[in-house]
Amino acid sequence: MGVNGADHLRGGADRLARGDETRTLVTGGTGFLGSHLTDLLSRTGREVLAVSRGDRADCRPDRMVDVLDRDALAAVFRDFHPHEVVHLAATSHFMTRDDDLGYRTNVDGTANVIGCVADEPLVRRCLIASSHVVANEDLFAAGEGRRYADSKRAIERLVGEWGSREKVCVTMRPCSIWGPGCGVPFRGFFERVIAGRYFHPGNVDPPKRMGYVKNTVFQMAKLLEAPAEFVDRRMIVLADDETTTLREWSQMIAEKAGRRPPPAAPEALVRAAALAGDALKLLGYRDPPIHSFRLKNMRRDSSGQSIEAIRELTGALPYTLEQGVEETVAWFKNKGAQP
Repeated sequence: MGVNGADHLRGGADRLARGDETRTLVTGGTGFLGSHLTDLLSRTGREVLAVSRGDRADCRPDRMVDVLDRDALAAVFRDFHPHEVVHLAATSHFMTRDDDLGYRTNVDGTANVIGCVADEPLVRRCLIASSHVVANEDLFAAGEGRRYADSKRAIERLVGEWGSREKVCVTMRPCSIWGPGCGVPFRGFFERVIAGRYFHPGNVDPPKRMGYVKNTVFQMAKLLEAPAEFVDRRMIVLADDETTTLREWSQMIAEKAGRRPPPAAPEALVRAAALAGDALKLLGYRDPPIHSFRLKNMRRDSSGQSIEAIRELTGALPYTLEQGVEETVAWFKNKGAQP
């Protein structure tokens, strides 16, 4: 943990001394965000059940269930009788292409989770993850990624239309989460900077609001403990207090990795590379280093999203940007290259 992190955890554990152990079910519990959250919640005195449709060599689910399978999911709820549910299971790989199964996983899967929460009498609180992309209409104006953004908007509508007032329900919009174990797009970004192969795309460098994963799961834990009147039926953005820019961030990563600051590529070359990436995608290459959609996203100012609600709840976060970079660079150097 970073500075004050252990104190935060002990405080959470003290508040959970309720006579019997609090049971928390986490869907998507073996994913990047889910694995960090289950680790943190387990250390606060909870009994945590990680549910996932997939299996990883380094992180196995406690129950392997697809959220699209309502009957199997309901059986997990009946067996475990959770007091809390954190719904993180989602498909994100269709950010730059259409995927009907991904859309159904996000929308129908969330509907199934809400139905199981409604049917389980012991559940008192539910956190449901949406995404910061819901607020980014300009990014998806051209159509690319629209299906993914629509799935997240549909999730928020499902929560808003849920009529039950017997359960505390919170919608979360995490902002660009990164850290040890991260995947696309930040895995490639860290790998290129650490290897000295990253060039900043031109001179455009807007401020970004992002979230170090250990700060994000800390915020989620606080949402589970917060007074109901503060969080019920609210949409809360999750992000770090500090904003940064891609150039500042890449320079910090390079410094921690013992590399020179990444140079900036000429604007004409950046635009040509983006068009070449578009062509590679048309030819079936899934994830070229840069393409027009990614360049537009990199040049989007995301600092305007308000974090006042979560800041009021959590106060100081356990990790600074620099601490997060140090831990993530160390992870990539020690484990990130391992299969």
